[in-house]
Amino acid sequence: MGKETTFEEWFESLWKVYPRKVSKSMAKRACRARVENDKIPRESLERALENYVTYVKRDRTEQKFIMHGATFFGPNERWLDFVDGLPDGEEPACERGMIVNGTNEVFYDKNGTCYGKLDFYLCARDCDGNLLNPELGERYIELFGDRSSTGSLR
Repeated sequence: MGKETTFEEWFESLWKVYPRKVSKSMAKRACRARVENDKIPRESLERALENYVTYVKRDRTEQKFIMHGATFFGPNERWLDFVDGLPDGEEPACERGMIVNGTNEVFYDKNGTCYGKLDFYLCARDCDGNLLNPELGERYIELFGDRSSTGSLR
């Protein structure tokens, strides 16, 4: 059997991916309270953080609007909004954005659908559903299908 990770080691792994590095000691205290006092499983907090990071990247949230770790892990349980995925009723940002995923450039539309570079440029639509590049997009869709409604080339 492997050695169980200490709280300190585990929290450090969370903090490495937390999107806003502010007040680490307060975030650690709040997180420790959830795990030790409230008996919240570590896996639940990990999953919530993973979803929150996805949410922040997808919407290209400005740093000043990203929750401090103490807020996210705190007694008001903001992490619960993300434990089962992205919050219901949240409308993603309308403008498209690029996110670097490892070494592959991918793009997300307003619904959070992931596209490869070519799909994005040729099939992307504005917030009203109009092709952003109508001439090339219509030809591409005719040849390969409309990837804007079916998913991605991950």
